[in-house]
Order: sequence, then C-alpha cells, then structure tokens
Amino acid sequence: MGDVRRGAGAVTGTVLVDTNVFTSRLRERSPLATQYAKHLFGQRRTRNQCRMIGHPLHQSNHNADLWIAATAIRWSIPLVAHDAVFTGCPRIRLLTELDDAAAGSP
Repeated sequence: MGDVRRGAGAVTGTVLVDTNVFTSRLRERSPLATQYAKHLFGQRRTRNQCRMIGHPLHQSNHNADLWIAATAIRWSIPLVAHDAVFTGCPRIRLLTELDDAAAGSP
C-alpha cells in the first residue's frame, strides 16, 4: 500500500484512513447507537433551522441532501457540492464552483 500522508490530494488537509480501524476506534470511544443518535439529532436540528428560515433543504424531496448537510455539520468538515440547494444552509461550510452570488460567498 502507498504511504498515507496528511493532506494527500485533499483541499481540507484530511487524512486517508482505513475505515475498519476508524470504526473500531469509534466503537471503543462510544457505542455506534450513541453516534447514530447524535447524528439523528443533528439532522433534525438542521431540518428545523432550515424550516425556520425558509430554506428548501427542509422539504421532504431534499431528504438525502439534508443527511449530507447534517453529516458535514456533525463532523465539522466542508461540503464540496455543486448543487444550489446547499447554498445558504445554516452552519455549513460550502466549497463550490457555483458563481459567488449563488454560493453565498462574502
């Protein structure tokens, strides 16, 4: 196997990880049921925040996109997406090639 380097090919400086090692360490720290419950709470919180500001991500036809957004928020990682539904989503750091006006860039 090739060597694993910090930031290898990633904009965010993340590390490539063997998923089996990662999940075993996650289980040692906290049962998966607890992790799922935290993630589910984050998904519901994101949906509610979107509903309150009128963002379309709370609608049922965007359920898969909502889970993607909640995952990025839960793990504090930027979301790389070129789907306009993510623009303006609360608490999300969006990296996109959409024009600056649509992406909500400052």
